[in-house]
Amino acid sequence: MMRIYSAFVAQLASDMPQHVTRAEKKSVRNLLLWICLLIWIACALLTGYYAHYYWLQRHPSVSSEVTAKPEQDYHLSDMHYVFKKQPLPVRLEPDVPDDQPVDEDAETPSYDNADDTATDDEAIDVDDTASEAQLRKDALREQVQKALAEIGD
Repeated sequence: MMRIYSAFVAQLASDMPQHVTRAEKKSVRNLLLWICLLIWIACALLTGYYAHYYWLQRHPSVSSEVTAKPEQDYHLSDMHYVFKKQPLPVRLEPDVPDDQPVDEDAETPSYDNADDTATDDEAIDVDDTASEAQLRKDALREQVQKALAEIGD
């Protein structure tokens, strides 16, 4: 490299051309190609950094903090039904005044005691539990229908 520089200085100082060998020209050309390649890689890295920074500014990362959500009156269950957290309304029995006459002509279901081996007290208990279970079913059915009507609104 020094020979090229000294040849260049000598040419400027005198009128006679100085001789530079072909190998020296090839080494200078290779050096310039390597410098250009390094400059191109540096520009590519800077452009990539700028593009990455721009992307992060446009699309910020999602924070992984768990925040407390306000309590809602409803939630989506695993079976994709909506459940409200408020309790179902209690079924109120209609008040029947004692003044009303009882219709004695109405048919009442008869109870067949012929096949029953239980005592009379046990038969009454079984009948009471059956009527209570039926009342619970009816009350539950009505509460579910009201809840479905509320959800539908």
